[in-house]
Amino acid sequence: MLLKRYNLKAEECLFIDDNEKNIIAAKEMGIHGITLDQSDQIETYVNTYLEKTTC
Repeated sequence: MLLKRYNLKAEECLFIDDNEKNIIAAKEMGIHGITLDQSDQIETYVNTYLEKTTC
């Protein structure tokens, strides 16, 4: 619903959650996902993800 409402491309999105089941569901839809247990990790993980995906 979110992808359609905001005209987003799943492969261009990043989903962050602390629940592995939610990450698996996002990946099944083509959305990149990161599982985080602690909120202080978000900046590090997002920066690493962006470095890997940015051309």
